[in-house]
Amino acid sequence: MGGYYAFDATVAYAWMDSEGIEGKRRNELWREVRQIAGGALAIMREQMEEAQRKASANRSH
Repeated sequence: MGGYYAFDATVAYAWMDSEGIEGKRRNELWREVRQIAGGALAIMREQMEEAQRKASANRSH
């Protein structure tokens, strides 16, 4: 795992537009999507940090 990771919100907005999701339901879904994306990004960050720690430990041996 390398490089930057981000959530592309345009995909979520495009999906909601195509499904005709508006108003309160759109806001509810957007909150859920942000929570899921935030959790996924946190896990990827943890995995990247762990890989970096292992690589650093291997270099020092």
